[in-house]
Amino acid sequence: LLAICPANLKRIVLTALNTGMRRAELLTLRWEVVDLEKRLIRLAHTKSGKIRVIPIGPDLLLLLMELRTTTNSDPHVFVNARTGTSYRDIKRAFQTACKKAKVESLRFHDLRHTFASRLVERGVDIVTVKELLGHSTIRMTERYTHSRMDLKRNAVERLGGKSPESPQRQ
Repeated sequence: LLAICPANLKRIVLTALNTGMRRAELLTLRWEVVDLEKRLIRLAHTKSGKIRVIPIGPDLLLLLMELRTTTNSDPHVFVNARTGTSYRDIKRAFQTACKKAKVESLRFHDLRHTFASRLVERGVDIVTVKELLGHSTIRMTERYTHSRMDLKRNAVERLGGKSPESPQRQ
């Protein structure tokens, strides 16, 4: 999908994959809430109404630094090169890219799920994932995390072996 996306859409998709931000949060993202020195994005206008602070990882930092030099004085992070204004919507562009990449049934919102699942796969605790996504309950966050079968298998295989609690020793 990323190989097919036009440059501007690719930047938005990469930011979504690295922050878990919602589409509306991304399209309205302004430089005044992005602190490249502290490597933080501070979202005040969220779906939950609560302020959410998202750390900026190294890959995203490079992308945002590049964007900062190209958007000049525009207050928005993502600017449509054709119109010179912020994006209103990217639904059609995203669907077109998915179709060209032969990726079926992917919605932009699924990138939030991918962000959450990748964090869990890398051992990030569910409470931290909840806070990064801006959820009020862990139950909601659990709907976003999709554990892979190989991770599940690895987890149950840890129960076997020579531990004192193994069935042979009981």
